[in-house]
Amino acid sequence: MAKLTAAAAAAASPSNNNNANSSPAGGAKFFATGGGSSPTSRGASSTGHGGGGGAGNAFLSSFFSASNGPAAGLGPGLLYARDLSVAYLLSAKRLLDRYPPVKVFVYSLLAFSAVPLAVFVGFTGITLAGCLAVAGTGVTLVQGGFLAVSGFVLFWFLGGALVLAGILTFWFGAAYFAFTVAKSIERNVG
Repeated sequence: MAKLTAAAAAAASPSNNNNANSSPAGGAKFFATGGGSSPTSRGASSTGHGGGGGAGNAFLSSFFSASNGPAAGLGPGLLYARDLSVAYLLSAKRLLDRYPPVKVFVYSLLAFSAVPLAVFVGFTGITLAGCLAVAGTGVTLVQGGFLAVSGFVLFWFLGGALVLAGILTFWFGAAYFAFTVAKSIERNVG
């Protein structure tokens, strides 16, 4: 488990230019094999400069150290789950940093679904409070009905958010592809 924490901290390093570990698939392989020895031997930096590393990753790695801090009292199962979640978060961050169309899709999906999700959460909270105030025994059945109806409505709004995010991603991806092709042509011609 200490290897996994060291691997997560090492992957957070912006100076980690090992090609086998810099791709999203290679990153998963890196974390699965427990690669790396320690954050300092891999050149971990918390300056915030560079590609996939930075202060955020260094913060995650230092916050989740097993020797001290809030994680000191966790059992081995929770430590493993914590280390695995840090590894997945760092891999997801690397994926988003490496592929701008994926980042646009994720951010636009979050933006388009924020209001429907907020309405859904608010409606759920209000109906739960109303149900708890009126009857204690029927809370589960009534709340389940409200959640089923509001979940059905939420499904359509999230479907719309997914369609809008897909359209935005398609156009951004087309523009990004055209930009990279133009840049490649410019490099080859010039």
